Amino acid sequence: MVAYPPGWAAILIYHSVSDRDVFADNRIDPPAFEEQIRYLSRCRKIVPLGDIVQRLESGADIPSDWAAVTFDDGYADNARTAAPILKKHGGSGSFFPTVGVLDRGNPPSEPFFYDWVQLIVERTARAELRVAFDGRAESVALSTQASRDDAALRIVLAIRERPPAERMAIVRKLAVDAGVALDSRANLYLSTPDLRDLLDAGMAIGSHTLTHADLGGASPADVEREVATSKRELESLIGRPVDGFAYPFGKPRHYNAGVIETLKRAGYRFAVTTSFGFVRAGADVFRLPRIPGRAAALVRLKANLKGINL
Repeated sequence: MVAYPPGWAAILIYHSVSDRDVFADNRIDPPAFEEQIRYLSRCRKIVPLGDIVQRLESGADIPSDWAAVTFDDGYADNARTAAPILKKHGGSGSFFPTVGVLDRGNPPSEPFFYDWVQLIVERTARAELRVAFDGRAESVALSTQASRDDAALRIVLAIRERPPAERMAIVRKLAVDAGVALDSRANLYLSTPDLRDLLDAGMAIGSHTLTHADLGGASPADVEREVATSKRELESLIGRPVDGFAYPFGKPRHYNAGVIETLKRAGYRFAVTTSFGFVRAGADVFRLPRIPGRAAALVRLKANLKGINL
């Protein structure tokens, strides 16, 4: 448990605001999300993330009651559910979609590997599933919803830092073993009209790479592609500059000095991590920490905002 001094600005991180279809560890149901945003709007001032970055760039102090709200990955519910809740409570948000999964019509995009893992454990008729990684096999129970969610989390944690093609090969084999047909997960991710709706609602949009790759272990050429190409494609879709970035996975091992230099060359102004922490004057704009929201009880969010990382 780590405690931080009170009064530092906070950046919250969410993924999906829904109660189904999405990897369980990434989602928070709409009533719980609204409860958290209602609380946040009463105890702090919800501001655009860009306002915090601007203060950091100028060297000015950041008001101690400021908070920004961010969303990673690019789920459609971000535009259709989360943004209206934020607007209702006088807030705004920054959204960081993975460009490769955006819904651009036909052919449908390939879903995140972890959403397919959730689909497999939800749809299989088996009470347990045998999985093998690195030559070691084990059985995971699937008899209850809680055990299915736990199984999905265990599988995702075991494969998430592997190269995208290798991850998907494992997932496809898992689907065959489970007797589950993989579908396109249509309408699960943001579409171009959704992106425009977010902008029209006063929200901001940044990049979360092309494929949700682990940049810390990627080659310089792959980092360049994930960082620069995703920026260009996103700018083409929304017709506006993209200057913010969210690191996939987001811990220090998932990015490095070379990645940050590539971000700067590509024209990004800042990047957010998933490391727990608060923001004050002098913070590195390419290593901004965040505080998790997700499906935690409100009491846990309250503790996090007091600097207690539960």
